[in-house]
Amino acid sequence: MDKINGFELITSQREIFITAENQSTFCALVTEVEENLFWTNLPREEGQVMVLEENQPVTLGISLFRGYYSAESKVIALGDKPKGFYGFAMPDYFSISHEREFIRAEYASRIDFECGDRKVQTSLVNFSANGVMVYLVPQLEEIIKGNQWHPLYVKNNLLAEKAAVKLTWQKTKNNVKLAGFEFINLPNETKEELNKLAVKYTKESLKENYLMLEKDLERKTTGKTSSSLYTSLSNRNRK
Repeated sequence: MDKINGFELITSQREIFITAENQSTFCALVTEVEENLFWTNLPREEGQVMVLEENQPVTLGISLFRGYYSAESKVIALGDKPKGFYGFAMPDYFSISHEREFIRAEYASRIDFECGDRKVQTSLVNFSANGVMVYLVPQLEEIIKGNQWHPLYVKNNLLAEKAAVKLTWQKTKNNVKLAGFEFINLPNETKEELNKLAVKYTKESLKENYLMLEKDLERKTTGKTSSSLYTSLSNRNRK
């Protein structure tokens, strides 16, 4: 889907990226949604805070498993209110600005890195057929900084065999260090299998989330379920 309604994407606790002129992109959390605006906490990145003024234009971005969606907005409220720090105008819709070649799925598990005779274990955050995102633990950081000659490999239950990777980025988010690694010369058959697994785990996650939403709706309304919620979302996210 090339466009998604703003109210469908902007929900409480949604992570959103905010870009303003002459400033770096900051990540914030949606704290409350109202009729024509939504609130976020104070955006922070690596000890820096994002300073915005009322009526200042911004670009909003949201990363979904299908791609990256963006929209133009502006600051329409400032405050020390419990509901949030910045109030942004609700965009009519978000447009896809970058479509993923492969689906990226959230998947928590252990992942092993090997470099020469050194080994370290950390936790996987998400994966796609292109690579993995992991927590950057100190031991892995040492290997990355000190490695010049030895190839780096990863082992995980998603892979039949260990795979060569290279570091593509690292960042600190909410005082947690993360790193992204890209697979090197991964066979097409393995990519296809990983993409199938990503689709599977994404669908399972969607189903679980919407079943929880249905139960919540049952408690708040007449007790009737809305089985079309998951079906509708699944159809919307198909290629």
